Amino acid sequence: DPGNARALARAIPMWTAAAAWTEMTQALEATAESILALDARRASALHYAAGEVYRWRLHAPERAADAFDKAMAADETSAAAVKALAETASELRDWTRLARALEREADLGSGSRETAAAALTKLGALREDLLDDADGAEAAWRAALEKDPAHRPALAALARVAERRGDHALLAELREKELLQ
Repeated sequence: DPGNARALARAIPMWTAAAAWTEMTQALEATAESILALDARRASALHYAAGEVYRWRLHAPERAADAFDKAMAADETSAAAVKALAETASELRDWTRLARALEREADLGSGSRETAAAALTKLGALREDLLDDADGAEAAWRAALEKDPAHRPALAALARVAERRGDHALLAELREKELLQ
């Protein structure tokens, strides 16, 4: 029975001792799916655990990213799943997935405006450099400044945009913000 938590708890040490990683991930994911409607946080934790096994034991980063995606979908507040997805997506060079993880990281912000601004600044750079999305990059940098008006990397990035466009009013506003820090 995939929903039997006691059986799963007893089986995990056996699978670990036997290095039966595939069986472990199958059981973790089956259990997660069976309890999703009843306990989304626990389902997220099980998908995350499966992702870690895929990532570190089976060396299957694509399957790990899929599991982390499911963990994030089950519980949007799972900072561990978001961080793991960002790392795995970066390793896979899956920029769209990385952008989604950075957006979620910014939303979570770990209670810190600086953390949220840093995630949005990374998102802006990703959109500009790797996704060829100048408008999306600018939106991310502006959002970073809404979170933390003194965030120097976002100020510098927007200043570059203003220079390229010849938007002297925006450039003057950004330079003034930099000087007031």
